[in-house]
Amino acid sequence: IAVLDSQVSRAQRAYEALPHEASEQRLYDEFASEWSAYKQIAAHVLAQSHSGAKTEAIAMYMGTSRQAFDRASDTLGRLTDQTVLKARQASERAAGTYLHDSRLIVTAMIVATCLVLATIIYITRSVSRPLLILARRMQALASHDTDIGIPGMRRDDEIGEMARSVAVFRDNAIALVQSQQRLIEQAAALEATLENEIGRAHV
Repeated sequence: IAVLDSQVSRAQRAYEALPHEASEQRLYDEFASEWSAYKQIAAHVLAQSHSGAKTEAIAMYMGTSRQAFDRASDTLGRLTDQTVLKARQASERAAGTYLHDSRLIVTAMIVATCLVLATIIYITRSVSRPLLILARRMQALASHDTDIGIPGMRRDDEIGEMARSVAVFRDNAIALVQSQQRLIEQAAALEATLENEIGRAHV
């Protein structure tokens, strides 16, 4: 995530070095603000996860964090659409050097878009999907379904730690069920023994 954030920051600096119309600048400022807000929320999610507040971290990630990311992504999409459209219109009107400059702008925006898409894909595959799976496993455990697998336990990151915690919770639930079953069997055996003793006493 830190590497991807660094790449996005470099793309932002490259974009900020270019001249832009007022409407584009407003959209970009909106995106920059929303992206900054998302990074703060994401940092808070990771801090909660590190501190052991896994449930709160998952809830924030699935709610506030996702909403903040979606807002930044939507704004960037509108900015990209507007920039590409204006670059196309400019390329149709201009020639020579101006055409070359407009291509540089389009290239910069495409690079920025690719970086954001890479971020989305990375977060979805490496963070969002595993967290959703773990949340479903926890829901299954809450419904007393202990016959489940826990993926991601070999990961060395926070998600791996969460997966191992879920596995411990599952194993404890299984042990509790087995203990309850043994108590039931022992109670049944004791009841049978008492009935036999009572029967002998009557005889």
